[in-house]
Order: sequence, then structure tokens, then C-alpha cells
Amino acid sequence: MSETRAEKVGSSPAPVVTVIARGGLWTIAGQVTGLAAALFATPFTLRLLGPARYGVWALLQSTIAWVGLADLGMSAASTRFAGEAHAHSDAESEACATWTAVWISTSVTAVVAAVVAFFAPQIVTSFLHVGLATRNSAVVALRIVAGGVLISAAMANLNTPLQVRLRYRTVAVVTQGSAVFQVVATPIALVTLGGGVATAAAVSTLSSAGALLAMFAFASTAQPAIRRPRFSAAVARRLVRFGGSLTLAGIADIPLTTADRILLGHVRSSVQVAYYTVASRLATLASAVPAAAAQPLFPAVIGLNARGDRAAATNLYRQLLQGAFLVLTPMLMVVALVARPFLAVWAGRAYAAHSTTACIVLLVGVWFQALSWLPLTYLMAIDRARDIARIRLAEIPPYLVLAALLAIHLGVLGAALAWSLRSAADSLIFFLCGTRWAKLSISPLTTRRAASLMMPVMLACAVAVLSEVAHALAVRALLALGLVVLYGTGAWLVMLVEPERAVMRQVLTRLLRLPRRPANAAQR
Repeated sequence: MSETRAEKVGSSPAPVVTVIARGGLWTIAGQVTGLAAALFATPFTLRLLGPARYGVWALLQSTIAWVGLADLGMSAASTRFAGEAHAHSDAESEACATWTAVWISTSVTAVVAAVVAFFAPQIVTSFLHVGLATRNSAVVALRIVAGGVLISAAMANLNTPLQVRLRYRTVAVVTQGSAVFQVVATPIALVTLGGGVATAAAVSTLSSAGALLAMFAFASTAQPAIRRPRFSAAVARRLVRFGGSLTLAGIADIPLTTADRILLGHVRSSVQVAYYTVASRLATLASAVPAAAAQPLFPAVIGLNARGDRAAATNLYRQLLQGAFLVLTPMLMVVALVARPFLAVWAGRAYAAHSTTACIVLLVGVWFQALSWLPLTYLMAIDRARDIARIRLAEIPPYLVLAALLAIHLGVLGAALAWSLRSAADSLIFFLCGTRWAKLSISPLTTRRAASLMMPVMLACAVAVLSEVAHALAVRALLALGLVVLYGTGAWLVMLVEPERAVMRQVLTRLLRLPRRPANAAQR
């Protein structure tokens, strides 16, 4: 199915799943490309900056996430209302929703970014406690990155015509192309120009600017009506009402996702933040799978509900949840198996010593968090953003207390433990809310529930045993590949029943454009 044909999502389950799967595959392909570039370039950046300055860079990235709140939830709001307009072939309303969201987002972001830039010395000194040796470059970097957030706010809304048409190939090429440029160009710029974290910030902002220009070019081709900027006060009120709830959720989400690093830097050191950041980045690699499914799920659910086909929307959610469980679980265990030797080769022995245990603890939280993105995305698509905000706000006080106590007493491991515990609780809450508010399935297991539980348990036991007997990266990588093959074969034969295998065959056939297998052949 081409991107053009995918623009109108029908109610037949297999075609819808195919559209989502194709969009998800493009998203994953883009992220894998960015990951490959990061795996190659990040060790150079780590060594060029050193643990202390790399920790400062990680702190600045966490801090600047607060500026992103000035988006006021417009990126999701524009997708919500432009998606409804697209479902009814209303080009004018789609363009109006897109541009109104752009103006709201960039105007407020510009004000907040200016405030951050003005108070950058105080933020770096009093809030982040950056050492004297890197303080001046950190101030410059914070001001540069604040400008980059303004560019990102515009891009997050101007990609709406591509989002509602599920053109994730284009989105992936632009966004991950920018990410690849950033991670590759950063060590090159550090070698040729010096400048430390300020140079890294400049490269990041320049890559965002290039992505913005490319995104607008592709989006205006998909929907020519957006070539003319416009603004509607009536549309703005609708966007702000919807986006306001998302902003509250975003306000809660920032401390929930950045407090671990900031508290660790406050009570320990930027070096500890560097160890934790490396562990976190490795642990979250496999979360690309459910994230890739959740991203196109949002506009797809909006489109299906706009056409009155709620059954197709819930069926789509169930299939994606089961697929994410089947793929994510072995991926996380493979990461656990190769974590220590990989970190030693990739980042250095110091990171292997200080980051490995934290990475394994974080993998547990990643499993819960990544699966919960699907019910969370579905709830956002059916206008439950206000309830999501209330839940997230209620999570902040206990999490901050827990994270502070564990970071003080256990350092990097304590921060990882606090994050994983919070992610597990958060996941359980949103699965229960999905069941109550939208009658969504709470279980990611397949029809054969016992087999769905036993296979991951057996895989975990194998990973634990192999971690004790094999130590070299090459050996563990080969063992991990063998485990994945065995797990995949067992999942296909033992965990899935024939109707589930038939859906997967149909999706793969459409994705790969293979000749369809006759139904009677599948039964023989």
C-alpha cells in the first residue's frame, strides 16, 4: 500500500493494521538509522567532551524540555482537529487548524525561550550547579538550545498534513535525517571548532532548522492549502481547550521524565548523570517498537472514530498491543544480555562498571512504559487528555520524594530504581483507565495465555545463565541472535493460534507485496 493509498484509512482490520505497520516500520527504520549513527558517533562525543561536560550536556537537554511546555499541546491538538477535517475532505479547515496551532505554539515558545535565555546564568549556576570550569560554555549552550526549541515547536505542528495522512516514511526521513546529521556532525565540529557543549548545542539547532525547511516542503506538497499562512480565533479556542489538558499532562511529564537526571546531578555530580544517561539511552533502544506503533495509532484512531467505526479502532489497538508485547519482550532481554560488554566497547570500561546494573533495572521500567504508550495514545485520541493530566500531576510528589531518597542513598542505581518503579505504576494505571473508559484490553497476551507467560520466563532464565558463562561481546551477540531465533520460532508455533498467524501473514503479505496464500493452504 503506497502512502497515497494509505491516506484514507478504512475500517477493515487488516488494511488498517497494514497502514499502521507500514508507518511503524518506517518509523523504526528511521530510528534504527539514527541509532546506527549514534552508535558510531557518540563514543567520539563522549571522549571529546569527557564525563563531566557530557553530563552537563545531558542536564541542559533535560532542562530545556521545560521550554517545550510552551507548545501548549498544539502538536497533538493540530493532529486531532486537522485529522477530523481530513477525514471529511475539508482542506481549508485542515490548513487553518495546522497554521493556527503553529502561531500559538511558536508565539508562546518564543516568549518562554527568551526568558530562559535571559536567566541562563542563574539557571546554570543555581539550579543545575554546573562547575566553574564549564559554566560559561553551559550558559551559551543553554541560550542556543532555547532557540532550537522554537524551531522544533514550528516543525512539530507543520508536519500535521503528513501525520494525518500516515505518511511516516516522509516524517521518518526528515526527522531521523536531522538526527543523523546532528550525532555525526557533533564530534566533527568538536574536533574542528572546539567549544565544548556550546558547539554541540549549535549543531543541534542547525540540524533542527534544516529539518523544519524540509518538513514544510513535504507537508505543503501533501496539502497545498497550508502554503498560505492563516489564523482563526474560533479554531484557536478549540485548540487551546484541547491542548490545555495536554499542557497540564506535559507539565507533569517533564519532572517525571527529567527529575531523575536533575536530582542525581544535584545530590551527586554531573559525572553520575553521564553514567545514568548512557544507561538510560541503551535501555530505551527497544522502546522504538511500541513508540513506532503508538505514533500512527493516534491519527488512525481519530480517523476511525470520526467515521463511527469504534470496533475497528479497539481491534486495531488490541492487535498492536499483542504485537508490541511479542517483539518488545525478547528485545529487552537481548539488551540485558549484551549490556556490559557492549558498554565497555562503546563507551569505555568506566561506563560498563557504573552503568550496566542501572541499565538492567531501567529495562524493567522501559517494558512497562513502552507498552503503556498504546492505551495512553488511545485515550488521548478519544479526548481523555484532562484525565491523563490529573493522573500525571498526582504522580509527581511521591515520585520526586522517592527519586530524591534513592538518588541520595544509591546514586545511579537509585535513580534507575525510582524511574522503573514509577513507570510500572504509571503503566498499570493507564491500562486500568483504558479498560474502564474505552473497554480496551488490559492484557498484551495472545489467546494462548499460558504459553505467552512461559516463553518470556524461559527466555529470561536463559539470559541469566548465559550472562554467567559468556563474557565477550561477540559471543554474547551470537548467543542473543540464537535466542531471538528460537524465541521467534516458539512464539509463532506455540504462542499464536491460527487466526492470529493468519492476520500476521496478511499484514506481512501486504507490507512485502507477496502473492497471497490461499486460505485452504494455510489450514493444511
